[in-house]
Amino acid sequence: MKITRDQKTWPDRTPKSGLPCVDSTLRPTRWVAQNPDKPTIWGALARAGHQVAWEFWKNGSYTGQVMIDQRIQSAEAAIQVFAKEAAKSHA
Repeated sequence: MKITRDQKTWPDRTPKSGLPCVDSTLRPTRWVAQNPDKPTIWGALARAGHQVAWEFWKNGSYTGQVMIDQRIQSAEAAIQVFAKEAAKSHA
């Protein structure tokens, strides 16, 4: 998927929390950055400096894809890759 993966360049913000977001040009989805203030392993990764974003269909349901540091994968695969680091950051 060729979207601008660097969240710093994403032009839009979510209305409620002001998180960076961007619409995909290849399918009817929107990527939304992880809120670093959330007390989860995903929030811990974001606080540690990783760019974490979630892909949602236009109807708001989750697609099953997460992007961490510009690598798109399933949340299950991401946990395998980042679980140790997230656990250290979350503690």
